[in-house]
Amino acid sequence: MVCFDLFKKYLNIDNYYVMYDPLDDYIKHIDCWGKFLTPNKVIIGQVSESDYRYPDFEAAADFFANTISSYGVPYEVFRVFTPGNNLTTPYTNSVIVNNKVLVPLSGSPWDDEAITAYENALPGYKIVGINYNAWYNTDALHCRSKGVADLGMLYIDHMPVLGLKAYESNINLTADFTAYSGSDIYQDSVFLFYSVNGSDYETNLFEFEAQNNWNATITGLQPLDEVKYYIEITDVSGRKATHPFIGAADPHEFSLNAFVPELIPDADTLYFDSIDKLTTGLQTSIFNNMFSPTQITELIVPENPEFNVEVNDFPVVPYEMGGVETLNFTVSFTEPFPVSGTFIMDSILIKTANFSYPVIFVVDISATNIVTSEHNRTVKVFPNPATDSVLFSVNTPSSKSMTLEIFSSNGMMVYRSFQNELNATYLLWNLKDQEGRKVEPGPYFYHLEAGSETIKGTIIVE
Repeated sequence: MVCFDLFKKYLNIDNYYVMYDPLDDYIKHIDCWGKFLTPNKVIIGQVSESDYRYPDFEAAADFFANTISSYGVPYEVFRVFTPGNNLTTPYTNSVIVNNKVLVPLSGSPWDDEAITAYENALPGYKIVGINYNAWYNTDALHCRSKGVADLGMLYIDHMPVLGLKAYESNINLTADFTAYSGSDIYQDSVFLFYSVNGSDYETNLFEFEAQNNWNATITGLQPLDEVKYYIEITDVSGRKATHPFIGAADPHEFSLNAFVPELIPDADTLYFDSIDKLTTGLQTSIFNNMFSPTQITELIVPENPEFNVEVNDFPVVPYEMGGVETLNFTVSFTEPFPVSGTFIMDSILIKTANFSYPVIFVVDISATNIVTSEHNRTVKVFPNPATDSVLFSVNTPSSKSMTLEIFSSNGMMVYRSFQNELNATYLLWNLKDQEGRKVEPGPYFYHLEAGSETIKGTIIVE
């Protein structure tokens, strides 16, 4: 638990994983059995099935294959045979520098397979074998060398579009470009290269928005299109950067489906703005859009200690809906009722084998008149919903400091502010993230520490 707290405090890392070491050796270094190749690729060692460590290596590979990377998709896992012993096979202890991968080789019969494994994992990179007959399985290139940062690097911050995506004719891409050299970026050399269904790459220019933020759009897409793309920029210092790093040889890839929803909810959002609606409930329905039966596999109702939401008149799942059948049900609340913040937003999920269908509900705390006196005494959040800024006014005269953290609906921290003043009573959020960019409309969650008190709630940004 101490490690989790330290990583949260000093690095703001929430997803901190502790893994069993499959190598079972004196040194507990991940690079002796696995290596991160890109933000969404890893290469994991492999041993023969007769090796007692085989289940542990397979478990490590399965862990990454089922873990979401920073790109929002599961890691792509590549394997390299590393039986160890003599001759040594320290292939995961490699070094990636610029567009080269330096792989330690020892004259082992599996050296060629190791080179091939890296070629498959990192197309476009130059794979260079470094022969040396005295590598250890636990001490090779990565343990004996260190990459040096380019302090004037040209950096691209971009969350790629990957995998299968619901059909849209236009896909908007955003990126932040930072020239740490201090040089200007050539605005006529900020390119989006994209290919649709294997065609030659077409080129669009990114357009400058604000600060370091730029955007570009891929237009005219059709259902089932398969798209590859990469970004390339140049600055006045002469540096050129691409995203992904290797560019056209291993681009980002996504495809569009021709998805036709099986189920169609009757209402986008259930809005509770009175105590009667909370207790009596709001009726809604979901319609089977297919002529054939569709099976509802699961009903997921949010569990929150601050409120109790119930779904009534819903059949026991799994439940098979007949073709074009309509299913009616009611959403209500029991004590304790929602009290934190001004609005509560959440959703009930109705799942089939292929998709999840959200039934969103919003509770207007001020309209239901059920704000507790303790919360009302402690903090006022105004305005909410907000369009320009939000003021957090705290009635805690003994407070010596205030800390405000804002989280997006997927749990990512977007903003943090700290005020260390005697009798601090308010903080202002201007609806921007930590980098100064305006946040997108939608629900956000605040975590406010004032003195010895901690208050949590929801803000709606319009």
